[in-house]
Amino acid sequence: GVELLKAAALYGANGAGKSNLIKAVAALQQIVLSGGKTSLKELVPFKLHAASTQQPTTIEIEYATESKSYLFGISVQDGIILEEWLYESG
Repeated sequence: GVELLKAAALYGANGAGKSNLIKAVAALQQIVLSGGKTSLKELVPFKLHAASTQQPTTIEIEYATESKSYLFGISVQDGIILEEWLYESG
């Protein structure tokens, strides 16, 4: 009973983060498919705020199966997964 788009468009101004969003989703996919045995050095903190360079990079995604929805995320710093979570979201 979940309706999904077969295609989507991502709009935004130059420098708004469209490419970074695609890179983050691809990185999360690679981490999941490799069982966490992939290089995480390419996950770069947000550089436009000095304090954020010392904080972990967090990626979170919500997805649905036929009967349930889940929230999956990771928190990475210096190439190390600090946290990983999977919650049923309803």
